[in-house]
Amino acid sequence: AQSILALPDSGFLLSGFSNGFAPNNDYNAYIIRTNFSGDTLWTRSIGSNVWDFIYSSSLLNDGNIILSGFSNQSNNGLTAGWIFMLSPSGQLLLDRRIEIPGMNIYLNRILSSPDGSLYACGYSQSIATQKESGCLFHLNNTADTIWSYFSDAQLGDARFNGLTKTYDGNLALCGYRIENGHTDKDIIAIAIDTNGYQIWSKIFSTSGDEYFNSISTRGDSVICAGTTNSFGGGQYDFYVAALDSMGNFLHGSTFGGAQDEIPFNLIPITNNGFA
Repeated sequence: AQSILALPDSGFLLSGFSNGFAPNNDYNAYIIRTNFSGDTLWTRSIGSNVWDFIYSSSLLNDGNIILSGFSNQSNNGLTAGWIFMLSPSGQLLLDRRIEIPGMNIYLNRILSSPDGSLYACGYSQSIATQKESGCLFHLNNTADTIWSYFSDAQLGDARFNGLTKTYDGNLALCGYRIENGHTDKDIIAIAIDTNGYQIWSKIFSTSGDEYFNSISTRGDSVICAGTTNSFGGGQYDFYVAALDSMGNFLHGSTFGGAQDEIPFNLIPITNNGFA
């Protein structure tokens, strides 16, 4: 599973993708609904006759569930950002694609807002140049685009992997960039206001390879989780870092053994901790 979502009845929704339920061994989204004990209540395989992937899910105010990823089924023949909505019983309520001429679109995270709108982030890839840009879409409750934000080309190739609301109601994103002419990944963290304008942008660069996959908040601080091979106990180690409200580095810790450890989700728990 790529995403696990806690539901109001103490059950869970696990989502990802599988090639075990679609014709021709194509990948489709696969969703499992469980109770608190992990017993399966229902499953769904959703997709087309080409490859479809889901990476993130979020609970809406009305109890429905919104999911995001990408699909190779589109009107322009390119990869499209994919968003769909399920009822608590698994009924498909909405099925939308984000398509931009000349670009592949990949969505890594989706976030629901109290006003019913949605935010989805990931990256775009230019067909002409193969360059990648981090992207953020603000969508209405039927997944129509209100505005979009793309990272500056001066960052190099960039991807947004994590997305959260900040203490002041704005948005914080994390991921990585690969500087033009380089191969190692550098951590990026960016804050965007609710109108799509950048508030601040930070790059954390070392001699090695590191990136963030998930982001959350604690008070006015931003907490990010990812991986690094620049320091720590092994090759790639868990890396958790705290940033202040303007994205400045406060402190960080690594966790791991002699092999690779890579976290994909950071979940707030009680006592101001994270899992």
